[in-house]
Amino acid sequence: MNEQPAFEITFLGRFQDAYLKYRHAQKHFSALVVLFNELLEGDSWWQPEKVEGAPEGTVRIKLLRQPTIE
Repeated sequence: MNEQPAFEITFLGRFQDAYLKYRHAQKHFSALVVLFNELLEGDSWWQPEKVEGAPEGTVRIKLLRQPTIE
C-alpha cells in the first residue's frame, strides 16, 4: 500500500473558523449516517401502533428504545 504521510494543516483567521465548523459538522454527519443505517437494517427504535377510536390519519409511535440526543 502507498500511504500518504499525514500532516497538520494550519489555517489562519476566518479560514480556521470555517475549518473547525467543517470538522464539527463532519462528526455530526457521521453520527447521522450511523442512525440512518440502523433504521435501514431493521434495528428500529420505534414502531407504529394502532389506536382504537383515533381520527383517521392519526398515528401513534411506540418507542422501543430511547433515541439519542443527536
